[in-house]
Amino acid sequence: MKHDLIFNPWRRGSEPFIDMDVRSQQWKRVKDIEGDKKYSLVYADSTDLPHVPNKTEAVYIMGGHCSRGFSYVFWKRKRGKEHRMTFEEYFQSFRGIFDTKINFNVKVYSCWSAQGTPKEDPFALRFGRLMREKGYKSCPIWGYTKRIEQWYTGGQAGKEIKKLEKRLYPELDSEKAALFAQTGTAFTSMWVAIEEALVRIEV
Repeated sequence: MKHDLIFNPWRRGSEPFIDMDVRSQQWKRVKDIEGDKKYSLVYADSTDLPHVPNKTEAVYIMGGHCSRGFSYVFWKRKRGKEHRMTFEEYFQSFRGIFDTKINFNVKVYSCWSAQGTPKEDPFALRFGRLMREKGYKSCPIWGYTKRIEQWYTGGQAGKEIKKLEKRLYPELDSEKAALFAQTGTAFTSMWVAIEEALVRIEV
């Protein structure tokens, strides 16, 4: 079976780490149910990588929000503190886990990560240049030119993810209770990339 990795670059225990972990776990659980591909979670303090030689197709870096021309990704809960990670910090987190010899796809999984402005280069390009400069020569680097959509999934997958969320981070459940009450469903959120917005970064 083909294999993908989901990488959380934030420091364990931080607010962004927890939220990114929830989304990573959700995604992995849905994919496990669908059974089309195996996914493994990797963290910035992981001591080893899953043993998947010649089967890994991509690593998705689950860093949080981005926008056109930003030099950083960020995360912020409602009325909370904004946490930022520059592309240099993002790279240092990645380099701490992944060897320069990797040859699978590296996907900067954030909204607008491949979209710049007339004056500013996109985040994924900044990251990609640093990757090449530091010896990562064989891995294609990808970003997104549009927003990454949030949507809700029901059925068995939705029920399973809801249980998973409660078990992992029970303190987050109260924040979502109002949303579930409003919709009157057992649905839960997950992240899905708009694949037509995925572009290869030329560096």
